[in-house]
Amino acid sequence: MSLHSCENSPHTLPDVQNPLLKPPTNVRAVYNSEDMIVIHWEPPDTSIPVIKYTVSCHVARDADLSVQLQRVTGLSNSASFSGLQPMTSYSIGVSAQYDNTEFRKAGVMTASTRLNVSDDVGTRNAQGGA
Repeated sequence: MSLHSCENSPHTLPDVQNPLLKPPTNVRAVYNSEDMIVIHWEPPDTSIPVIKYTVSCHVARDADLSVQLQRVTGLSNSASFSGLQPMTSYSIGVSAQYDNTEFRKAGVMTASTRLNVSDDVGTRNAQGGA
């Protein structure tokens, strides 16, 4: 008697995703400062309602993306991350959740915080700069 796993069976159905479940689009950083990034996106173009969005933020240079820095959930099509480090790149992902099991993730984007301008001006003035 031979045993066959379902994975090898020719009768196994392929993993088919519902084409009506789409990811958020046009994900972009609309504001950034030395310690904050605000992300905005367009809702998916679908008639199926989104239950919530999940937005995660990781330091871009970390190889282990399972170490999540911040996470925001809700129905808004924007999210802000504060308390970030100046001059640092962050990887940000946005997912739409349609029910308890169906998620669609938009591509991961990278956004950077800026240099703390007031610290930079104070340093230049202390050194005799303009």
